[in-house]
Amino acid sequence: MATDLPGILTKTWGDGPPEVVMLHDGLGSVAQWGEVPGRIASETGATVMAYDRPGHGRSAPVPDGPWPTEWLRHNAALLDELLRDHGAERPMLVGHSDGGSIALLHAAMSGATSVSAVAAIAAHTFVEPICSEAIIGMRANSARIVMGIGRNHLHPAELFEAWSGVWVSDEFQSWDVRPQLSAITVPTIIAQGTN
Repeated sequence: MATDLPGILTKTWGDGPPEVVMLHDGLGSVAQWGEVPGRIASETGATVMAYDRPGHGRSAPVPDGPWPTEWLRHNAALLDELLRDHGAERPMLVGHSDGGSIALLHAAMSGATSVSAVAAIAAHTFVEPICSEAIIGMRANSARIVMGIGRNHLHPAELFEAWSGVWVSDEFQSWDVRPQLSAITVPTIIAQGTN
């Protein structure tokens, strides 16, 4: 199923407006969720939707240089449009990594009027040195990373450069949304750790 938002690919499991919306990680896509959305739909009876954010998977536009430092906030605002476009009334957001950050930001920006709950898996709320260091290491091996993500993205090299470029930029190092998260009023589950 395609959305009316230009260039955004969505996929839905079940009938009716989405009740669960899944947000992929920083280099993720709908395809990389695998069987998970279908299993959630089958086991809960809920309609589940996943989508490729701009520049990811099969969505446009092609990334051109590093994203702006507020790209996660921009994606949270875009999510509001996507939910309205699909008639989603207060779905649960399930986000992994950058997708978890977007889910949290969206819930903080929209309050209880837009979502019913949030499950954030390994979400980022500030720039941790361990993340920056890992991404610097990934950039040193970019050819291998780009080849690996190429199966699931139309423009893997451009995506990798845009995503990793913003993460290691000087401007992004002070990014910190923790103060805004106190505005979240819906039930929220945070899964974070090494296991």
